[in-house]
Amino acid sequence: MLNAYKKIILRTDFTKKDGTNPICLRVTINRKVRVYSLNISVNQNDWNEKGFVKKTHTLSQTYNLDIQNALNKASKIIFDYSLENKNLTFSDFKKLFLKPDINSSSFYEFMEIQIKKTKGVFSPETIRTHEAHLSKLRKFKSQLLFEEINQEFIEVYKKYMIVTLDNMPNSVSKSLAVLKSMLNKAISEGYIKENPFKNIPIQGIKGNREFLTKEEFSKLEAIDQTNLNKPQKNVLKYFLFSCYTGLRYQDIKNLKHKHIDGKMIKITMNKTKHQVKIPLIENAKKLIEEKDPEMHIFRVFANQVTNRYLKEIMSEAKINKRISFHCARHTFATIGIELGIPIEIISDLLGHSDLKTTKIYSNILDYKKEEYMKKWDF
Repeated sequence: MLNAYKKIILRTDFTKKDGTNPICLRVTINRKVRVYSLNISVNQNDWNEKGFVKKTHTLSQTYNLDIQNALNKASKIIFDYSLENKNLTFSDFKKLFLKPDINSSSFYEFMEIQIKKTKGVFSPETIRTHEAHLSKLRKFKSQLLFEEINQEFIEVYKKYMIVTLDNMPNSVSKSLAVLKSMLNKAISEGYIKENPFKNIPIQGIKGNREFLTKEEFSKLEAIDQTNLNKPQKNVLKYFLFSCYTGLRYQDIKNLKHKHIDGKMIKITMNKTKHQVKIPLIENAKKLIEEKDPEMHIFRVFANQVTNRYLKEIMSEAKINKRISFHCARHTFATIGIELGIPIEIISDLLGHSDLKTTKIYSNILDYKKEEYMKKWDF
């Protein structure tokens, strides 16, 4: 049986500089005591025997409401643990008692707070990704309560992403993974008791690492730019540069003239924090204009906008592939391997810490293996 009690006290053993004493919640669990501040304080003569602020105090109504809310919250925590016959620790109590007082049934409010908590901890790209997933959910359903998130909701949302949004399998899996992660966080903070994903596996789909062949890339280099508008020309410019260097989207976006040292790019990669040195080939140099060292080399659009323009550019180049910006990095690796550049050099240029990651690119050149094997048909 759980022996836990709560009481509001005025800490007369501690007086603040303004002469007031803190109002606290005293919790007793199995004869051990902890005190939690309510972040409000009054003079001792404004405190009554019943554990509330006297009505003569100008903020008595507000303070007493805070006190009552604290008592209700503590009572609910103790009651829930008693009902389930669970062992309540001070660590559990503190986590539940101090969690933000948001609408306990609003999933979106909860997710917004979790995203704010990660600022300064996760990279800006990760935070933007979570914000994008939240925005996607809101477009599907403008308001969402925890109680509405069940297996049926997940299946309908999955179908919406596939049919309506035309999301790729990997995009669907990533969205579901973020949702599942947020629900696990909600469990740890006491908002829900069980994750509806419990019986719904999220299949980790291996990316096909789409890339341009040498022939396709040559077509892109030779595209008639008079048929492209200004934004398309701009996107083509920094996409080709990525194909020539293997730099990721964010690194292209961060790239400044000061990172170009003669014939070499010297930059710390945003994702891995690894420093890389990438020699510039002549075609890459032609895409760079001389400007102030602190200026960015390219005017890079948002990733989604960039990919939309790439789709139009591929159509104009008669390349029948679903190419995103990250495919430039795959193109750099696969063409480099095909040209005979040692895989160790490719790995170093890409900033990979493990050669196994780079070997994936050599495995996807299956079409070349087939061509070589046809030589036996003599």
